[in-house]
Amino acid sequence: LGRSYNGVAPVLKERGELCLKEAVHPLLYFAYRDGKGKRPVPNDFLVKKGLLISGPNLGGKTVSLKTIGLLSLMAQAGFLLPAVRAEVPVFSKVFVDLGDEQDLLEGESSFSSHLKNLKKILEEAHSNSLVLLDEPGKGTNPEEGSALVAGILSILLERGCKVVVTTHSQQLKFFAIKLKGLELASMEYDTER
Repeated sequence: LGRSYNGVAPVLKERGELCLKEAVHPLLYFAYRDGKGKRPVPNDFLVKKGLLISGPNLGGKTVSLKTIGLLSLMAQAGFLLPAVRAEVPVFSKVFVDLGDEQDLLEGESSFSSHLKNLKKILEEAHSNSLVLLDEPGKGTNPEEGSALVAGILSILLERGCKVVVTTHSQQLKFFAIKLKGLELASMEYDTER
């Protein structure tokens, strides 16, 4: 598998920054190779403590989140990674809140489903955890959702978790500027390429 995308052996470390240079989600690579997709855009990711990724729809925020998570797990499982360089801490737990987990039969809204997942993450995440949150706080009042997520991010960063979060929320971006340990990144959609 690693040879098929000219993968690199990741440097695994006990703690520290997560660094992926020119990383590509493997499924996007294979879709392109098989003529079923466009050429994937390699990205560099550096997660010191926390990273908040913003940008437009179709800009690559969620793909970035999935790439960081998948390559982190692949590294720990001994895979070569579709990247030019990779340094990955070994995580004892990886938590993900992604997508719409609405349960119609239980009368559960998307937001209440996300709250359950966030509660579990808060109960179990610790300093050796990777936490990936895709647009948390959506599905409710934007101001209240942003305040809730800001509080959760503060707790996770205080615990020493590595956190990657995507958002459209202007309030959350303003909060992130003030939050120690959370760096900002922005994706752009290039209509020409």
